[in-house]
Amino acid sequence: MTIVNKEYEIFYFLPITFTPEEVSSIREKMAATIAKFGGTITKEEDLGKKKLTFTIKGARHGYYFLLHFTCPPQGATKVDQEIKLMPEIIRHRLVIKEEYKMPHVSNAYQATEKSVPTPTATPQEIAKAEVETGKVDMQELDRKIDELLLDNI
Repeated sequence: MTIVNKEYEIFYFLPITFTPEEVSSIREKMAATIAKFGGTITKEEDLGKKKLTFTIKGARHGYYFLLHFTCPPQGATKVDQEIKLMPEIIRHRLVIKEEYKMPHVSNAYQATEKSVPTPTATPQEIAKAEVETGKVDMQELDRKIDELLLDNI
């Protein structure tokens, strides 16, 4: 009986408080954990430092990483259990890697891009429209709040 290895993806992030040396040692620890249970890493992506949508375990920013690896199904379960016990990792998600295809959408439609002309408006017209509609750009609001909070530190 042959054991079929499946392809998996694991997404995880670390708090920004770690130094680059500590981050690299944690990445090596992840690779060793996967190898320990019969897995081999096929691709590793460093997605960089990003701001979290909400605070998790006191962290507002983190280092994001994505690993692609092959492993037997029993090994993947054990890898997931080991990662849950690592206090350095704030959150992680292990999924079976699959190619997602939309059968109801033809390839010809996916390949073509429709460009919509963007209207040109002056900053005064944009400000007037914002006042009239009462809508606020949430990203701009978050940016301003972060600036105010950083100024108060």
